[in-house]
Amino acid sequence: MVPASFGASRDEASVRSVVSRAYYAAFNCAKAYVFAKGWTLRRRKIPHGDVWALFQHRERTQAERDVGDVGMSLMDDRQEADYEPTAPQCSQKVCDNALKAARQILENLNVLPSPATPTSAQPQPRNPPG
Repeated sequence: MVPASFGASRDEASVRSVVSRAYYAAFNCAKAYVFAKGWTLRRRKIPHGDVWALFQHRERTQAERDVGDVGMSLMDDRQEADYEPTAPQCSQKVCDNALKAARQILENLNVLPSPATPTSAQPQPRNPPG
């Protein structure tokens, strides 16, 4: 994911980068899980909130709902770190919390039942070559 020493300098740019990298590590794993499970997404370009919302459905397991809840929170932290021009909240604590949240998501995804065909996680082209 992100080396523990990456945010050690504690400067604002490093903290922002760690939050963003932690988020995308978790998001990309969650998105692959969604595709592998065959959960329906309404658009080809997937808004991040839609991915996390799929995990939050009441029909999901508790571990899956936890992924959605933590993912939504981490998404908010990433948006703040990426887009807020002044970020007094951008501290080592924010960095540590983002890494903890990403680890929790990855751990939950690892304990969830494995999707049947992980290779189906990638969207298929509309017109296959040939």
